[in-house]
Amino acid sequence: MELEGNIRVFCRSRPVLPVDGSGENAAVVVSCATVDGEVAESMGDATGPLKVLRLKFDEVATTRRVDSEFEFEGVFPKGVQQTEVYEKIRPFVISAVDGYDVCLFAYGQTGSGKTFTMEGGGNRDYRSGDSDNVQTDDGIYARALQTMFDEARSRAQACGTMVYEFQISMTEIYMEEVFDLLKSAEAGGATGKTGKLNKVELRQKKGGGVYAEGLTRVQVHSSRDV
Repeated sequence: MELEGNIRVFCRSRPVLPVDGSGENAAVVVSCATVDGEVAESMGDATGPLKVLRLKFDEVATTRRVDSEFEFEGVFPKGVQQTEVYEKIRPFVISAVDGYDVCLFAYGQTGSGKTFTMEGGGNRDYRSGDSDNVQTDDGIYARALQTMFDEARSRAQACGTMVYEFQISMTEIYMEEVFDLLKSAEAGGATGKTGKLNKVELRQKKGGGVYAEGLTRVQVHSSRDV
């Protein structure tokens, strides 16, 4: 993992959706390519790993052509499946099971596909008895949970003295304030954005680093618990 870099940035390009409309306002302006310049519509069409995102469009305000290229550790073209995205992320999840600190987050403008990438298609019922099985549209959340629980179970079976315990917390950062969403749910207090009952303070550790004082942590044993 460290040989490839502790910090990696992947870029995902989503297809045009009906909500985007039609005509010039819905024109495709992004293409993906390998470092040597070969453009590909899917992961399988490329002779090498896709790493370059090309942006080409006419800027209406100035009537000039904008051509830009951005290179990332990896690029996912439109139409790429959730499974293919997760395969690039999975090594980080395994590192978390190994005991390393890992942070995964999606960044982008409204409507760019962050929720779909992280959560999935939105049809998942986590309260059902089938919630521990990954579905086609599941995003990184569900897949990472299954990987961690499966990996912990496998290692425990291989080494009878090994025990894994999982705890979760859920926070919201809004207007530079941090809110404990699990605390509000347990105590019946207000939720983030408008409430103050579940606000937590960030503190500096003596040995370095930052922690959220009094943050609620709940022990879980399966994806369904989460």
